[in-house]
Amino acid sequence: MRLINKNINMVLTNHLINYPVPSNLTYFYSFGFLAGITLSVQLISGVALAMHYTPHVDYAFHSVEHIMRDVRGGWFLRYSHANGASIFFAILYIHVLRGMYYKSYRWPKQLLWVSGVAILFLLMGTAFLGYVLP
Repeated sequence: MRLINKNINMVLTNHLINYPVPSNLTYFYSFGFLAGITLSVQLISGVALAMHYTPHVDYAFHSVEHIMRDVRGGWFLRYSHANGASIFFAILYIHVLRGMYYKSYRWPKQLLWVSGVAILFLLMGTAFLGYVLP
């Protein structure tokens, strides 16, 4: 038992205290992770809202009212999804600006940059289509 506790303590020390990181690591590097977290919140809340939404010209407004008034926590779900989109894009723009500041668009990372810009445009298109949905 003592050996197991010593191994666990050693693993925790090596991964939480003595973890090797680059010397130029700043808080700007955490915006990619934050964008991933906010994207997953958006996906979960969007699927939950889609379960109660009716995409019909005559019933769309009434289904949004149903979500706001009749679904338990529906108002919180809708507002967190709407405000989460703004937060997500603010984090995403800061993430892109960090890449521009550190010149991540240059060789050897230009293919990664191009794929990131393509993902950015896809996300902007998806956000626009989600905004005009109701």
